[in-house]
Amino acid sequence: MTTTTLPAVPREFRLDNGLEVVIVPYAAAPVATLMVLYHVGARNEAVGYTGSSHLLEHMLFKGTRANNRKVGRAFADIMNEIGASKNATTWLDRTNYFETVPVEFLPLAIELEADRMRNALISDADRRSEMTVVRNELERNDNSAARVLSAALVATAFREHPYHHPTIGWRDDVESVSTERLRELYDTYYYPDNATVIVVGDVEIERALELIERSFGPLGRATAAIPNVHTSEPPQLGERSVTIKRPGDETLIAYAFHTPAAFGQTTALPAAELAHRIATGDDRRVTYGLEVLGRILSGGRTSRLSRALIDERLALEASAWNWASRDPGLFQIVVTVAPGQSPDEVRRTLDATLEALAADGPDPAELTRAKSQIAVQSAFARDGTFALTQRLGEFEAVGSWHLEDDYVERIEDITVDDVRDAVRTFLHEDNRTVGAFLPGTPRTIDRVPFEAVEGRPDVAVSVPSVPLPLPEAITGGHFAERIARVRLPGGLDAAYIHNVESATVVLRGLLEAGPAFAAGRPYLPAIVAEMLERGTSSHDRVAIEERLERAGIRRGYFVDDDPTQNYNALALRFAASCAVSDLPTLLETLAEELREPVFDEREFELVKSESLGALRLLRTHTNWRAMQRFLQLAYEPGDVNAEPELDALLAGVEALDLDEVRRYYAATIVGAPALLSAAGATPPSTFERLATQALGALPLRPIEAMFPAPAVHERRPRDVRENVELERKTSVDIVMGRATSLVRRDDSYLAATIANGILGQSTLSSRLGLQLRDREGLTYGVTSGFLAAGRLPGPWRIGVTVNPANVEHAIDSARAVLRAYAHDGPTPRELDQQRNSMSGAHRVALGTNGGIAAQLERMTYYALGDDYVDTYRERLAAVSQGDVRAAIAAHLDERNLVIVAAGTLKAQ
Repeated sequence: MTTTTLPAVPREFRLDNGLEVVIVPYAAAPVATLMVLYHVGARNEAVGYTGSSHLLEHMLFKGTRANNRKVGRAFADIMNEIGASKNATTWLDRTNYFETVPVEFLPLAIELEADRMRNALISDADRRSEMTVVRNELERNDNSAARVLSAALVATAFREHPYHHPTIGWRDDVESVSTERLRELYDTYYYPDNATVIVVGDVEIERALELIERSFGPLGRATAAIPNVHTSEPPQLGERSVTIKRPGDETLIAYAFHTPAAFGQTTALPAAELAHRIATGDDRRVTYGLEVLGRILSGGRTSRLSRALIDERLALEASAWNWASRDPGLFQIVVTVAPGQSPDEVRRTLDATLEALAADGPDPAELTRAKSQIAVQSAFARDGTFALTQRLGEFEAVGSWHLEDDYVERIEDITVDDVRDAVRTFLHEDNRTVGAFLPGTPRTIDRVPFEAVEGRPDVAVSVPSVPLPLPEAITGGHFAERIARVRLPGGLDAAYIHNVESATVVLRGLLEAGPAFAAGRPYLPAIVAEMLERGTSSHDRVAIEERLERAGIRRGYFVDDDPTQNYNALALRFAASCAVSDLPTLLETLAEELREPVFDEREFELVKSESLGALRLLRTHTNWRAMQRFLQLAYEPGDVNAEPELDALLAGVEALDLDEVRRYYAATIVGAPALLSAAGATPPSTFERLATQALGALPLRPIEAMFPAPAVHERRPRDVRENVELERKTSVDIVMGRATSLVRRDDSYLAATIANGILGQSTLSSRLGLQLRDREGLTYGVTSGFLAAGRLPGPWRIGVTVNPANVEHAIDSARAVLRAYAHDGPTPRELDQQRNSMSGAHRVALGTNGGIAAQLERMTYYALGDDYVDTYRERLAAVSQGDVRAAIAAHLDERNLVIVAAGTLKAQ
């Protein structure tokens, strides 16, 4: 075994079988992230088996000879029980498998990943059931205008190189690829000498390496040479274009320009040649110039595209980025055109913006802002074990994780000339592919495919047979002892935890000034929140944004008003993050915006325009429309959970005037109950001093720790079934559930959470997931959960997506699972598993500054006590099987369900 010691924190090793190993000690929390990255993705596929790398990724969750569901050791079940955050993804240049686990389970995770490197079952029966799961994933993607346009744009830009193919594959290939082809792909690429193992966490390097050698070391090298990709994309000799027409209001314009690969190469290089290039000198300056260009074009509200398109009401969103890949890639620009605006005018503005940059380059202030944003983003890419693992993995996929070594320094070296030259060299008409997604009905036949899946009469119950130890409580200092609390002079309560592992700070603010206080105008708090960041009496919006973006500071004000998420109708929030050195600037800006917003007339009209445009686009979104109608049927009009009609929301925003915004701010935000939670590398005494100086005079008051019994305005319990018919949707969203009385401080809250966790927390391991996804192959995703169960009660719902032909089948299967669960209750093993899962997941969530700040907020807002994290395991253990059965009877009964399906329900 050879070893190379790096000057940075990571250590690199190579085992005798060729496996590359990267280990990074990271002691912010007693957790670790493991990633196994294979150098195989869409670039290694061809017509007839596109999407096979992605389908194979799914197949590896089906198990190995030693670890599978039949023997009680399914990978997903084990990961779920230990509270791991696990997943796998496939992209152009790689497939990766990763899990963040309580650190004592790292040996188990390494053992399981090593096992599936060479021992995957890959059976024909599993391939058939998983194919329909992937097909539903493809159908879900087909509902997204952005995804549809992106696939068409890339396929038009690349004609010869295999980047032409989407990672998920073409539909016919996904449906018809053979099990033998998947096995061939596995036996070609899944070997130690075509993989990299990355471990980041609270580990000793020697111990982690010993574990990796023990499990991966005995595996042999590939039996044949790993195939190289030899096809290079020839130069583009003129503009190409692609147009897609679909019913609806959404209009997108996209540009794609061919650019060099991550290490500056302009052709597809064999692995050995790329390694030699990296070792002996490469031309990354071009790549970094394009990275900076992306920020200049779309890095915040002062960026070129934001000023030219969004501020002028031509667009709702505009983004630009360089696609730095293993082989030459693309620089892309995507614009969401504002409803009613001309796509041609957007194109003219885009062209003029690029021409100006080609002529003069960016001004020095723009360049400085862009580089600062990248530097701070790089710091946040190291916040937490998973973030750093992911960053190293993406760099490794395109050539070498060593890109991390001097990434920020190389970015800092980029000049005005570098950016201007990049625009002139690559972002011109002859190197451009133009994509347009336009409202309309094409004259060609475009029927939604109705693909029925055969059902299974029996209902699955997960009863793994291998017991696992309960994760230990937080080690390395009790959580409660780390909390620093202070009540600022104006009344704001602040809580802070010091985390020295990340050179960043994350803040979360909560004011009780959300839609519940808006007296029938649920849209008003969102408008007010947006206006808080649109200028103050001392500085206009541009001046504030330039100040923040120059330092790479992020901040935003918002309300939890998305019914598809875990919303809180009481809350108006702000979220912010920065490098440690910029905390004074961030706190001073927040104080200024909360203290003296100016409510400028022009900015108000711009906010209204953007809000109206975003609302209009929801009309064709299956998930939002299903949840909207579900809430309307579950609650009486006027309840804080009842979602208004879209036309009413549009009319309300249209009629809103600036005086209403000012009155709401004065009456509801000034003096609002509020709290601040934060975590980061600033010493606690410094944080308290800075927070007191900046925020101490704000007229806010503490949130009272009183929880009166809340009123519930639910409709009379009954079975309700409705469809929301939408045009040209290949996947249907189903929502089924009911209103509940559950609030966070209920004695039964943990029991209800455990009950739901067993039923539908995990798509891969819950009862619903086992039946609808694993056994029947009906869906890519099915979950259940309590939404908005906080100070106010909210609904419980199941969410599932299916092909239009499988709607009734999926509803029947979900109801059958509910009936069996209500009749039998959880098994003792399931109860143990769920307790273990929640305990471990609780620890994993504390691995980042954001996770710590979120936990501090919950503990304060719901008056859970500072010992909540330290006693969480004991609280879970105190929940009995009888408690869980009572929660099932109260909330998860199969009777009196509100069921809504949104999509194309009528066969064409």
